[in-house]
Amino acid sequence: MKPSNRSRILLIDEIDVFFGAGFYGVTYNPLICLNSVHSLPIFEYVWNNRANSPSVAQIKALPVYIKMTKNRLQFARLIDAHIEMLISDVNFFNSPQYVVKNGEIGYVINGNLCTNTNYGYRTAFAYFYEHEQDSKKITLATRNSNAFFNVRVGKFSFAEIPKQFHTILGVTGTLDSMTDFQKAAIESYGIDTLTRTPSIYGTSLMTFREQSDVFVINEGEAEYFQAITREAETVANKGRPVLIFFKDQKALDRFADSEYGLSLKANRKFSQITESNTDDLPREVKTATDAGKVTLWTRIFGRGLDFKCFDEKVNESGGVHIIQTFFSEDLAEEIQIKGRTARQKNKGSYQLVLFGKDLKESFKLTSTEQDTMQKTGNNYAMLNEKRSELSQKEGKRRTAQVASALQAHTASLSYLKALAELERYVSQPVSQPVLETNKRSEIWEMLHSFAKI
Repeated sequence: MKPSNRSRILLIDEIDVFFGAGFYGVTYNPLICLNSVHSLPIFEYVWNNRANSPSVAQIKALPVYIKMTKNRLQFARLIDAHIEMLISDVNFFNSPQYVVKNGEIGYVINGNLCTNTNYGYRTAFAYFYEHEQDSKKITLATRNSNAFFNVRVGKFSFAEIPKQFHTILGVTGTLDSMTDFQKAAIESYGIDTLTRTPSIYGTSLMTFREQSDVFVINEGEAEYFQAITREAETVANKGRPVLIFFKDQKALDRFADSEYGLSLKANRKFSQITESNTDDLPREVKTATDAGKVTLWTRIFGRGLDFKCFDEKVNESGGVHIIQTFFSEDLAEEIQIKGRTARQKNKGSYQLVLFGKDLKESFKLTSTEQDTMQKTGNNYAMLNEKRSELSQKEGKRRTAQVASALQAHTASLSYLKALAELERYVSQPVSQPVLETNKRSEIWEMLHSFAKI
């Protein structure tokens, strides 16, 4: 079949997500999964001896390693590099946080549970750990099937994808909050037309007063949790639903397991939703607007979910109330979370209840700045200014990251071209990009070697 000559059009939904840290400047890194009867014993040796920090030399002395690499110099060099990675990753199998579901280990990426993503060899060892904890949830066969060497075959920049299209269209609900870096990135694709469409529901009825609806708790964590509970109870006692958003699952769990979180659970309708328990998500979204109910959410659910409220009494009482317990580093995220209330002509309100210790760490607040905030009460204005400063620094860092990703992307395309030219590929060593990607390996010789094992 001949390739089509028709012009292609790309539509990007939520362009602020595409230009966010999760995509723009990041590469997609496909793997070849190399498995053999000899790889499993090496994984088992590293896992069983993890407390003693096994060395590469110890593993190279194993009979299984000797048999696997005999007379295969380039293959041995490849395996040595990956053994170093095994040793490095074995004691960090629980980072990043993962979820065990339906006999698989998955990671929440952009709000979706992905079970086909590996973080180095941490994922493989997570299977080893979970099998030891419960061999029914993760069977021995599943554990063993994940004990393979994962070899990168390229790095492809997400930032280069739009350049393959004739026309680029995009939509976002946060056009006015784009950073200078994001604006420059959009212009780099030749996008020169921006259109703002007003809401069909008119002006938002959301209530948020920057001076009085932002609380910074500079005491301990207990006082911080107490303030969250106090604000939630005050609103819920009026028959209004409350949605509380946390930075991550760890922060949500710490609050939920505290005496203040437990008191919320005990005294009213209550739910907590994280990336690891989304089976009943449609029902939870529907019931989150019930009168007097309090629901805890992680930040990922602050975008895209439509919390509809059909109870006129709730709307008359003030509508859905949102408490955000962290200050977003990206203004677009804050706008999205605010947008979960006051929807479709309904009333709603929004508050920030923040922990001073977290702000100091995330926004590099000095003691003088914290004192000024406490004395003047200009919490939001000062935090927003700090956010803008950090955004400019982040923009410079990401610009360099995009350039670096482009180098890897270009090298990977050259490698693919070499693969396509089969005769040339068979007769010559693999190009430098793949050698760099796999730490001193020659992928073709390695593949031949592994196929013979």
